[in-house]
Amino acid sequence: MSLLQRDKMETLLPQLLAFPPHPPPTPPLSDAQYDPQIRSVIQLLNKTSASVLVNGVKGGGDLLDIINPSSHSIPYLYTLLAHLNAQKERQNKGKGRTADKFLPTPGNSLWTKSCQFLEQFDSRQIRYAGGEWRRLIEVLAEAARAADKPLLAVHPLRKAILRLDPTSSVLTSNHVLFLRLCLEAKAYRAALPIIQRPIIDFPQPAANTSTLSSAPDQPGSSPSYITISSNLSARLSHTDHLEYHLYAAMLYIGLKEWELALELLQNVITAPTQATTSAIMVEAYKKWILVSLLHTGRLLPLPRTTNNTVAKSLHALSRPYEHIADVFRSGDVDRLRREIDAAQEIWSNDNNTGLILQIYSAVDRFAIRNLENTYSTLSLEEVFHHLRRQNPITSDPTNNKNTAVAASSKKPDTGQLDALERDILDMISSGQLNATLSHPSSSTDGAAPPGTTLLHFSSTPTSAHPRAPSEAETALLREVEEQTSRTIALTKQFETAGRKLALSREYVNWMVKTKKAGGAGGAGGGGPNVSSAMGEMMDVLGEDMGGVEEDVMADY
Repeated sequence: MSLLQRDKMETLLPQLLAFPPHPPPTPPLSDAQYDPQIRSVIQLLNKTSASVLVNGVKGGGDLLDIINPSSHSIPYLYTLLAHLNAQKERQNKGKGRTADKFLPTPGNSLWTKSCQFLEQFDSRQIRYAGGEWRRLIEVLAEAARAADKPLLAVHPLRKAILRLDPTSSVLTSNHVLFLRLCLEAKAYRAALPIIQRPIIDFPQPAANTSTLSSAPDQPGSSPSYITISSNLSARLSHTDHLEYHLYAAMLYIGLKEWELALELLQNVITAPTQATTSAIMVEAYKKWILVSLLHTGRLLPLPRTTNNTVAKSLHALSRPYEHIADVFRSGDVDRLRREIDAAQEIWSNDNNTGLILQIYSAVDRFAIRNLENTYSTLSLEEVFHHLRRQNPITSDPTNNKNTAVAASSKKPDTGQLDALERDILDMISSGQLNATLSHPSSSTDGAAPPGTTLLHFSSTPTSAHPRAPSEAETALLREVEEQTSRTIALTKQFETAGRKLALSREYVNWMVKTKKAGGAGGAGGGGPNVSSAMGEMMDVLGEDMGGVEEDVMADY
């Protein structure tokens, strides 16, 4: 370290540690006091050479070991980025090449300090250094990918997103990046704290920069500081909106949460568009077909709000999938297998092989559930023949659906029956089938020979295999309580958003135009033309939106 740099650091360090004051003053700093003080620290850091921050203090100490990342987050972040930049320059100089950024190796000192910072930073301070904070997130994500270990970046990024905005209600580029990492790492459950929180806003132009220092846990406050100018998010496009919901749906698919996945896929399919169909919409519809088969046993129709032009394109571009849905509905397993095998390349290219493979077992599962509507008791052998269509089961209408007769004496082997029994037990234990299995030791009135396993369907939950055991009831009650809390919080957020909308320039302009339209209706007291007024409102909004960017992504 040069003498000049040492003198600079001895002068600089007290200034960096002076804010925020310690111990905290009583009363705490007001927004009017907080804002200029933190901006002066940032201005000082912007004027400081990165080499001064990297070289540390007198005696060879590293600033990263002196500064507390939770109390002095801004100086720590600037110093951390200075180290990353210095490493990049040394790397380029040693290898004779030019790189845009240095990627810390997962597990080394810089990586560890970066992860610790993202878990400890002061969210109020970081609002003033959004660009630097986002740069660190992107570097960590890229480093994990480069090491082929995306899972290592999942936890730090999740902590960072929720630390900045505990409600995670404002969609940012960091959300999209995080979900992509979770998919690459197959960390489906790790994404739940993010995707379970509803998105209700997008970064908007900042109306008042003083709101940057508002309380972080105030309901509905995040839109006031996660703005376009804050740089806490890259500028979002229509594509980012579609990607987020598609990725979230894919994560729920990985968890076999079919209903939640369908809700998110619907958001993609019905997204506003300029009468064109994006590749993401096509991908969402293909998954919509497969997930609807797995969830309901049939192809669900497109939502009514789907654009007509988009609907035609989706049908035309997804014919192999719709064909599989038709075969699935027929229940012909052999034909289904042939059709799936014949189009293996299509499923592979669309990254849907995993979903397609689950279609096989889904056919049997729904077929077994349908038997409940016709029979009260069947042997496993009869169930097997019915599923395979080899020995059709014919019912005796004179016996009130209690008799089933196999049309052939050919029997499945023990291994096939054991596999079927395991599948049925799994359906019963998961609540998908209301039935019991029994192994009678002797024939009763000739109903079944000894050693036969019988499947008894029941219209009411049985004591042996209740539909909702006490543990499940407890878990359900806990989930309802959590959902109630989320609903209350969401209601407050919507109220805040409604007040903000009522004060916005776009809404005021729309109200003025609506009033004029009503006045032009004559003295008869007729109300305004709602369709016309809404169209004018969209025109007003369109002036600022500048058109919708269509997606050209084909990988997902």
